[in-house]
Amino acid sequence: MKTFLLILFGVLLSAHTARAGSAQIVVAYHSSIPSDVREKAVSGLATLASECSAGTRVVLLDGTALHAITSFVVPEGSLRLRQQRIAPAFARGAHAVRSATNRSANFDIPRILDHIAREIRESGRESIVILVGPSLFKNPKEPSFDLTSGWPSDGHLTAGPERSLFSTVERSGALEQTAVHWCVTDLGNAVNDAHRSGVERFWTLFIGTQGGVLSSFSPDPLAAFAIHRASRPVLTTRINPKDTDVTMRQAQREVRAERTAGLEPELTVVLPQLPPENSGFGIVWSSNRAGASDVDLDLYVQPPVGGPELFFGKTESAYGRYYRDIRHAQAAAGDWRQQWEFVEIRGEVLPQEVWINLYAGHGPVQGEFRLQHRGTSYSTPFSLPAVDGDLGSGRSQRANRRAWVKIQVSGR
Repeated sequence: MKTFLLILFGVLLSAHTARAGSAQIVVAYHSSIPSDVREKAVSGLATLASECSAGTRVVLLDGTALHAITSFVVPEGSLRLRQQRIAPAFARGAHAVRSATNRSANFDIPRILDHIAREIRESGRESIVILVGPSLFKNPKEPSFDLTSGWPSDGHLTAGPERSLFSTVERSGALEQTAVHWCVTDLGNAVNDAHRSGVERFWTLFIGTQGGVLSSFSPDPLAAFAIHRASRPVLTTRINPKDTDVTMRQAQREVRAERTAGLEPELTVVLPQLPPENSGFGIVWSSNRAGASDVDLDLYVQPPVGGPELFFGKTESAYGRYYRDIRHAQAAAGDWRQQWEFVEIRGEVLPQEVWINLYAGHGPVQGEFRLQHRGTSYSTPFSLPAVDGDLGSGRSQRANRRAWVKIQVSGR
């Protein structure tokens, strides 16, 4: 094993850069990690040696016991000297990560971040926290704060510690100059996309209101260990000042919608279930022309309160999310993700209009537009004439282009 480690570091350290400066890096891992993630996390831990300059301190933390497994400071000196000094500490860390198979352990994110802020983080020094573990927080001792079936309202963050363990009022500034990269090991356990988005937004706010930045939130360990990236938040969002109740937003299981009328063949579809305070816009379409499955429509939604228009070229903003770009006319029943192009807008205020573009293929095209608003679903048919797709080129003059159709949604 020692020979392998020396060879590994020989390869990594030969590409040494000074990207991370003299930052402090804390890797906190859950006591149960999928096997493929374990090996990638070990490789990521090794890669830190090549990404960090001399003087950078790296700490590996058992996120359950809050015990530092190993630590090292990237040393000055020749490549061989660096190898010799770092390899023993790395070996202890690699063994601990590979042994992370305790499924009964909790990954208490508030407690982990509190511990890092109070016991490990050095004031005035840039810090990078890499989390490897689940995002759906659950503690048997605190059953009312369960993220496996929902996510906390914004009121938790401002409630104070006596009302919520997620309060950040008393944690203000605790994560100043701290970027958090998260390899999320349980995204597949979310109830639906709304649940996943709600959890991601909550953790973005939980870290952000403490002065930190959630820079990555992905099941890919390589993304979490890519600390050379700029520390930009995964979401641009802010606390809703009207959301003051201390409650859990419950994720609803996706429900099978009614049979869609007016399309040939008829489709039985499943739509995403949104939080009741948000609005959703979806389109599904078909063409009766033989071999017309290549018809590609695109949905454009302008948030009513500002921000960029959401479409396939801009899929995320503080005001909403573009779920999926469907590129072919659909003609088979199944999951909504394979049929419906869909946009979610945060808040109950509706935009004045929504636009649909015939991007590629040739009309005529028939479709259905569906609006979800305040817990109610509305639908209306739409059609585009026998014209060629314009590849979105008519966007600036869409009102005068036959490849574009407007859906009026205000006043619902």
